Amino acid sequence: MADRVDYCKDMIKYRGRKIKRCFFSDEMGIRLSEISKPKKHWMQAGMELENERVDDDIKLNCWGAISWKGATSLHIFSENLNNSLYQEIVEKHREEMENLYQQDFCYQHDKHPFHLTFEVFDEDEDVEIIDFPTYSPILIRLRTYGPL
Repeated sequence: MADRVDYCKDMIKYRGRKIKRCFFSDEMGIRLSEISKPKKHWMQAGMELENERVDDDIKLNCWGAISWKGATSLHIFSENLNNSLYQEIVEKHREEMENLYQQDFCYQHDKHPFHLTFEVFDEDEDVEIIDFPTYSPILIRLRTYGPL
């Protein structure tokens, strides 16, 4: 929680300019066997939902990063995430980030164990790494119950 408070203080100090040059990244897994139990759907009025049951337990993972100026392409993978795969994914999308920000930018990720030895931008003094705590209780509360 202290990391988030420090980050917010930094945002206030620099009047939010840092957020305009920061990539916010995350990864998630999707089990296709769980999509047959959806809670919400987006579709056009008058259309009926066709829901096909998937018996195989197939898991897909995806990673992406968004920023004020744009986003990376979505990276979809089936392997379980580990440190070397995470490094490889971010390195593969590094050029996309650099193309959006010709000068310095920030890269934000949570403190997932695979992020702790992150080295993709180590040699680059123009990239600031911002680590946030994994599974912030405040974000979980917002997602579950709405604003405080």
